[in-house]
Amino acid sequence: MKQINKKHLLFLIPIGILEIVMLVLECLPNGVEMVFEFPDSVSGNFISKVEYYTYFSDMPYGYGNFCPVFIGILTIVVIILWIVNLFVDKRGIDNAIFVMTILKFIFGAVGLIFSQTAINWAMFALSFVLAIYCIAKAVINKEFARTKKPQETLEKTESE
Repeated sequence: MKQINKKHLLFLIPIGILEIVMLVLECLPNGVEMVFEFPDSVSGNFISKVEYYTYFSDMPYGYGNFCPVFIGILTIVVIILWIVNLFVDKRGIDNAIFVMTILKFIFGAVGLIFSQTAINWAMFALSFVLAIYCIAKAVINKEFARTKKPQETLEKTESE
């Protein structure tokens, strides 16, 4: 019989749901707002044109906005690590998810400072919630290791 750590799953499931929501928001076509200004040939004034791109588009990266691409890549890596962590309860994977979440939070803050769109606010808020959640998990894991109580487990029975 395989034993599953119940406390581990209680923290992993919400992290995975938040990461999938973040990936969906990053794939939306209005994730990154870019404002282009060019001179009008008739009046000589500048005309602004706003265009929107996904987080995975290379257009913002080409114009110097590197944060959305890195946030998108980190989201995919965290989802892959999350799937691995569902089956393998290793502290190193938890630490990697925590570090990448903090990096996403930092890139989200930098992206929020440079362009203030609604999706960037949503990404920053989700990154903030995820970072707080990972910190709570780290604190509880540390407290759990200090008290050295036996882990609560669920027994998974094999189908006959």
